[in-house]
Amino acid sequence: MLRQLHLQTLWPPCSCLLISVSARSNLRLSVVRLERWQALTPEQRRSFPPICPDVVLELASPSDQGPRSLNALRRKMVAYQANWAQLGWLLIPEEQAVEVWPAAGEPRRIEAATQLLPGLRLELQDIWQV
Repeated sequence: MLRQLHLQTLWPPCSCLLISVSARSNLRLSVVRLERWQALTPEQRRSFPPICPDVVLELASPSDQGPRSLNALRRKMVAYQANWAQLGWLLIPEEQAVEVWPAAGEPRRIEAATQLLPGLRLELQDIWQV
């Protein structure tokens, strides 16, 4: 699904990160550049780190409602942008589409495999077949 991702700290599903002073968010996947992670104190690393990820990935589900609904996930993507995330992906399997959220500006919708970053390609068919 994701190919050739190197030199990053990957958070497992259900990890929590502090996005702002008042909001915590469960992520499907997030990536923090190693130098940013190492700049945190050991105490900060042991709890909810006060850091917004560089890259986030959220997965929408047709059964999600309330705080996990598609509209709620889009609001979460806006919050990531506001807190300096460099890139966000919102996968929408029901529509076989991905919304790519840049650091600033409007998201773009993709419906086919694409090169997202140098050396990083998102293979959508792999995701939709699961």
